Amino acid sequence: MFLQKIKSGASGIVLYGITPPKAETTPERVAEIAEKTLQRLIPLDIDALIVYDVQDESARTQVERPFPFLNAHDPFWFASNHLRDLDIPKIIYRPAGKYSEAELSAWLQDLQNEKFHPVFVGIPAPDYPVKTTLPEAYRIWKQHEQTSVVGAVTIPERHAVLNDEDVRILDKAACGVSYFVSQCVFNLEYAKK
Repeated sequence: MFLQKIKSGASGIVLYGITPPKAETTPERVAEIAEKTLQRLIPLDIDALIVYDVQDESARTQVERPFPFLNAHDPFWFASNHLRDLDIPKIIYRPAGKYSEAELSAWLQDLQNEKFHPVFVGIPAPDYPVKTTLPEAYRIWKQHEQTSVVGAVTIPERHAVLNDEDVRILDKAACGVSYFVSQCVFNLEYAKK
């Protein structure tokens, strides 16, 4: 249903987002978290589940974090191994710049096998060494466009600083992106613009 709604441009799509458990979480606790997640989500009428990739973005700012960054389990691993009983599509985030074209291609095939859908995000900091640009990642994804959709991120607050979010959206749409996920909207006026 999610795939058809996106491809037809339907409105009223309901997504639910989670992050995977932290990397140091014991296997028993991961299983417990997954079970509680399934109990919470199975009764809901949602179109798809987003499983976010948690990145350390502390290099983006000089402001000290209120709590230390902790790595999380890989979202694809968590969804494919622990959330199979949730019979809805999964949307998996991946920072394209951290992976080579070969690695992204293999990952996209794994997503295809699971009937998952990607959202590519940028690098965690401006000076991060890029292995694959977002346009290159979208080009690699094109081989799956008949049976999948690719999403992207839009950040309304970024528009207030860079004044180019509209251009970013149009560029991503030209690369095949068919839906956007926004971070929390902290300022409604930025989102409207």
